[in-house]
Amino acid sequence: MKILFVASANNQFGPAPFVVSQFESLKSRAIDVSWFLIKGKGLAGYLKAIFYLRRYLRDNHADLIHAHYGLSGLAARLAKPKRIPLVVSLMGSDLTGCISRPKWSFEYWLSRMNSLLGGMDRVIVKSQNLQNLIPERFRHKTEIVPNGVNFKEFYPIEQKEAREKLGLPAIGEIVLFLGNPRDSNKNFDLLKEALLVLPENKLKLIAPYPVDHQMVLFYLNAADLLVLPSLLEGSPNVIKEAMACNCPIVATDVGDVKWVMGDTNGCFLASFSPDDVAAKIKMALDYKKRAKGRERLIELSLDSESIARRIVEIYESVVKKVVNQKGK
Repeated sequence: MKILFVASANNQFGPAPFVVSQFESLKSRAIDVSWFLIKGKGLAGYLKAIFYLRRYLRDNHADLIHAHYGLSGLAARLAKPKRIPLVVSLMGSDLTGCISRPKWSFEYWLSRMNSLLGGMDRVIVKSQNLQNLIPERFRHKTEIVPNGVNFKEFYPIEQKEAREKLGLPAIGEIVLFLGNPRDSNKNFDLLKEALLVLPENKLKLIAPYPVDHQMVLFYLNAADLLVLPSLLEGSPNVIKEAMACNCPIVATDVGDVKWVMGDTNGCFLASFSPDDVAAKIKMALDYKKRAKGRERLIELSLDSESIARRIVEIYESVVKKVVNQKGK
């Protein structure tokens, strides 16, 4: 079975790290998987991609296309021959909208056309709240499959070693924010307001965005606490990466965060009140230990290998259904 990944490569690091991780986890299972990368931002970039992908598919065989994000899925749907089945992974903002790309924007509705008009053989969403946004008539095609975390890339290391790697002070408590501070959806201002509430605050706040994904391991192990104060999320990968490193967490109740963290010691849900976020930060720091997040991920089978097995099962199911339909 030959799988073609279709994804955007418009940021400086190429395709989204979790898409690359899924690609590699499938390759490790001896799945024949290859890339078609969309380069070129905005509507013009995706329109061009339709023609380039159509040409690619004339010259290269694929048993199934797996597109990542709604706009990539739309481009794949318009480019592919009818005989090739299409699986689309919708990640979050392509269904929920976001503060900087609200639900009334043209780009938002364009990205949602896959959901509104059908035309795909299976839809993968990352959490229950995202599935709830899929129109009722298409939900029978939907699977909830969170992104997995690669335990070989994210694991606990000594805090001293991680801080030395990053040139951070050996002494003192560090609070980590890994989102884009300029993205209003990531709600960085809430974290800054919460830190002002804490009396005699001597915490060091670091927000290293943009950061090479290979360095995230060291930041999560160097920090005493990761804070995710987002307004909207699907299944935020940074939460699972932090848990794989046993980093304590304070996060707002968005997407599947509550389910993923569960009752893990050292991990706390907060409201959108600066006072509550400050209180949860204090509780996390007073815990004085690393969290047990890795154990929780194992319990939920959220390692990349387990998720890869589920993805392959979806591929096999879709291809089998298409073959059966051809035989009738």
